[in-house]
Amino acid sequence: MKDTERTTRAQRGLDLANRDEGRIWWIAAHTWEVPSCMGRGTYIVRTDRGTCDCPDFERHGEREQCKHICAVEIVSARRRQRRRKARAA
Repeated sequence: MKDTERTTRAQRGLDLANRDEGRIWWIAAHTWEVPSCMGRGTYIVRTDRGTCDCPDFERHGEREQCKHICAVEIVSARRRQRRRKARAA
């Protein structure tokens, strides 16, 4: 996989997190529901396994994170940071 493809996935993950953070849901332990960028439903990301049920992840396997996994990592980090700030206040 080329570095430009990795960068593109990471950028798309950031774009997805910025655009749809309110629609990225933690639904169970290590399990997140992420909207499709095409508006056709949602995908399930499992952070404990590092998997997503989107077609891109199925094609590239575990060699490369898809944008949905990237988005979950970003959103999860943001929410942890907000909780820490709220506790410190």
